Amino acid sequence: MIDFQQLANSLINNMFSYSFVKFLSLFSYPIIQVVCLMSVGIFQALRNRLRMALTFFCLSLFWLWVCSMPFIAGQLMGVLEKGYPPQAAETLPEADVIVLLGGAIRGKVSSETLSDMSGLGDRLIFAVAAYKAGKAPLILVTGGAPEGYDSEAAQIRDILVVMGVARDNIILETRNRVTLDNRRYIPETLRSIGADSILLVTSAFHMRRAMWVFEPLGFSVFPAPSDHQVLLARESISPWDFVPSVGALQRSTWAIHETLGYLYYSLQE
Repeated sequence: MIDFQQLANSLINNMFSYSFVKFLSLFSYPIIQVVCLMSVGIFQALRNRLRMALTFFCLSLFWLWVCSMPFIAGQLMGVLEKGYPPQAAETLPEADVIVLLGGAIRGKVSSETLSDMSGLGDRLIFAVAAYKAGKAPLILVTGGAPEGYDSEAAQIRDILVVMGVARDNIILETRNRVTLDNRRYIPETLRSIGADSILLVTSAFHMRRAMWVFEPLGFSVFPAPSDHQVLLARESISPWDFVPSVGALQRSTWAIHETLGYLYYSLQE
């Protein structure tokens, strides 16, 4: 006989597990949403509901076009990046440590070489620029990994060393798997090195969620946004802004995922 109470408790616990949250986050991706709409259309076609099937097919193509338009991608990113304009590393305030959030690594391609940087790799470059500008003597890198794999933080450290950062000046926090984990682990690490102020380096569109996580921790947090996706000085709109592109689809995906992630975090209070 099925114990429904035990099943319900198990589902509730799984709702907050890393794997379950990551699975749900897939549905924030426009391409997954398009596949779902197409699947419903196919199902309706198999049931001879051709008008309904055509509606879902058209809706899926329309949504794919909308999310692939540079104009839409720019608008979505602009909302997230508002308040975090580009800033030269030399103009940043000084702090005790630079906190570099993970998410810029695609994974190791070989144990004999460095890991590949993703499209968000600019944050690594900006962290190094701030370090070399003398804004902080240490870089704290965050990013864990599934058991049996090298942590993302360790992979980023190897790249930072190649870029000229002294290995002894890099601290790793490898218990983090998602941004929200920083609330649990980062305070302990920062106190262990006697840090009171931090330069928080991440992509500009991710900064709002990152600041939401870090500001309540009791440290002085200075945002150091990088990897901007939207230019502040924009020319007039052209027809090309409405022509689908892979790059625009990627930016829309990041923006939608980030917006839903921020809303999810807000519900954790």
